[in-house]
Amino acid sequence: MVGTKSSSSDRMPIAAAKWQPARDFGARHIRCIRVWSETDFTDDLKQIGVPVLVMHGDDDQVVPIAESALLSVELLKQGELRVYKGYPHGMLTTHADAS
Repeated sequence: MVGTKSSSSDRMPIAAAKWQPARDFGARHIRCIRVWSETDFTDDLKQIGVPVLVMHGDDDQVVPIAESALLSVELLKQGELRVYKGYPHGMLTTHADAS
């Protein structure tokens, strides 16, 4: 109700309800990382016949550029690599306003 204060005990079920999806997301995230890291995309990349822009930050600590973008662009028939100096993993979020 508007204008009333709730006690911390009233908020506990809400906090617990918010924690559960976050915990479940973490488990799904770990499974996703495992699948991505164990899948060889070499043949898939070789079959792509349209121009592909590969964008990668050179400070990506999650997916190092040497083990991903540099290899991928060589496998693509029409790959173009753009490296963004100092940009991390998730650069499209962390540097969304960069031009």
